[in-house]
Amino acid sequence: MPAINDMTLPLKEKTYFHIYNRAISNNRLFYKEKNYAYFLKKYAFYMNEYWDTYTYSLPRNHFHLLIKTKSTAETLRDTIRINVHN
Repeated sequence: MPAINDMTLPLKEKTYFHIYNRAISNNRLFYKEKNYAYFLKKYAFYMNEYWDTYTYSLPRNHFHLLIKTKSTAETLRDTIRINVHN
């Protein structure tokens, strides 16, 4: 059984995915406008090399992303970079 902190997702290359997550107990993820900007900045920094984002929605207590994964070669190259930064 994988460790609880294992955040690995089995994503197929060049495939569309709807990714979403929400806060616990309907709490807010975003309290101020600057929280949205911070989320998008970090999201772009860590995820743009893995997939293309077609659209997103950021309500106060959750988020939705419509993405298309990049090729395996691109993903494998960038996996090393993101694992080093975590």
